[in-house]
Amino acid sequence: MVTVASVLIGLPFVLIGLTFAFAGRDIHHKLISTFGFVVGFSTVIIGFSPLLTEAWISGAWLGFLGRLILALIIAGLFGLLGIHWAWFVYRFSITFPGGVAGAFLAVLLVRPVEGIDWLILLGAFVLGGHIAWRLHEMFLVINTSWLGSILVGVGIVWTRLPSLPIVQTPGRLLTDPIGVLEATIAMLGLVAFVIMVVFVLGLLVQWSEISVLSALSGFFGIFPSLPLESSIPTRPSVTEEDESRTVQKAQTTQESVAPTSEPDDESGFYEK
Repeated sequence: MVTVASVLIGLPFVLIGLTFAFAGRDIHHKLISTFGFVVGFSTVIIGFSPLLTEAWISGAWLGFLGRLILALIIAGLFGLLGIHWAWFVYRFSITFPGGVAGAFLAVLLVRPVEGIDWLILLGAFVLGGHIAWRLHEMFLVINTSWLGSILVGVGIVWTRLPSLPIVQTPGRLLTDPIGVLEATIAMLGLVAFVIMVVFVLGLLVQWSEISVLSALSGFFGIFPSLPLESSIPTRPSVTEEDESRTVQKAQTTQESVAPTSEPDDESGFYEK
């Protein structure tokens, strides 16, 4: 028997788990951007706080409003710069150790070639940083999918817990231990199956080009996307190019075979 209390407690685990499983990497990236924006925005607001406080205390409302608007504009710009700063620091903290590891392995495994040894080290550094970033993305997808599937399993267990025989009638464990064990194993098997399904689906969705957060924001209209396609000149398709070439060729052929009023034969045969 499933109770309302168990559903109210287990349902948030399921929803949060599904969110992590299908959009964990996007959430991680959004958190980095949010952190950078908050740092840049709050830095400017803290710097303007003495001026705003002075205008507020003195009662200069127009001056306070003007300073507030100026502070918000500058804070927004610094917030955008903070996003780029946060991503630079985050990516540098992953790719630089990977690049150092790649150069170190190149020194150990590749014999130095006189004259181009620095090119080999540079290429190994770039390759090591790229591999480190790709591995980081892969582990991020695996960890978020696994965490989300575990949370879904916890939510299902909490929801199904009141229906177990040992919970409904605790004394049944002594009278019918086999039945209690079979019911528990059946529930655990269901939970394990759901965990594996959610984990695999989370891997497939996050490794694909599908962005769940972007799809949801586009569906609900929270963050409307700009019509960038209208500002980009579109290249004609292959079919259109073939059709235009066919038309030009036909026109050229017709012009070449069309009779002219003045014959190009100068022998006099056409003269009357």
